[in-house]
Amino acid sequence: MNLTSSCITDELRALGLGPGDRVMVHSSLKSLGMVDGGAEAVVDAVLSAIGPDGTMLVPTNVFRGSMTEFLRSVDTVDLRTSGSLMGAITEAVRMRPGAARSIHPSHPVAALGPDAGELLAEHHLGDSPAGARSPYGKLARLASGRILLIGVTNASNTTFHTAEEYWSPYVFIDERFERTVIGTDGAARIVKVRGYCVGRPRNFTVLDAALGAAGVMTTRTIGNASVCLLRSRDLLEVLAREIARDPFVLLTRK
Repeated sequence: MNLTSSCITDELRALGLGPGDRVMVHSSLKSLGMVDGGAEAVVDAVLSAIGPDGTMLVPTNVFRGSMTEFLRSVDTVDLRTSGSLMGAITEAVRMRPGAARSIHPSHPVAALGPDAGELLAEHHLGDSPAGARSPYGKLARLASGRILLIGVTNASNTTFHTAEEYWSPYVFIDERFERTVIGTDGAARIVKVRGYCVGRPRNFTVLDAALGAAGVMTTRTIGNASVCLLRSRDLLEVLAREIARDPFVLLTRK
């Protein structure tokens, strides 16, 4: 039986997503199984769950692999023509009328909703993908901030990079980049970004049990997918505590 948009909305509400939430969605469309209306139906379902006062955000990264190696290879990124490489749902948000997209050479974020402008406005003014001025950093300060993982794990959860940027000793390297980014408005801006470490695999699922036990992460099956909802502010608090105990907790142990 195919999933419908209204069925997905009901399941998301049962999971805990609600009116007025500001939610960052990491997703795999195919994980859900057959969905009537495809990616657009999933976007509609999330928007229906959060209502007119809520805001939906998605990562629309323009690279795969290492951010640092990507930035070494380009001088200019044109966000008018560079699509999202983060899956069909993210591209559906990016292309939807009224969507906004933050200005960043590697990690732009697209958003729909009344708080899109505020959450995206300063991304290019920070010196990193996920710091305090990024949509990830801003969302993590909001009581209404949520992270929705549709068929993906915390391995795809960029807010873990926010925690690394704040408290881990290894994430940044000395290399810095100044890259031209052409925004969706056609204006070109120089964005300065600090390089991330290369060749240091992470294990962002290592704290799943602790997050579940603390009530920060809840899980529900929707269609064929395991779907998780996290409170972003509480997630950051847990990560701060765990990194203080072990600064290398998020690195893959050999």
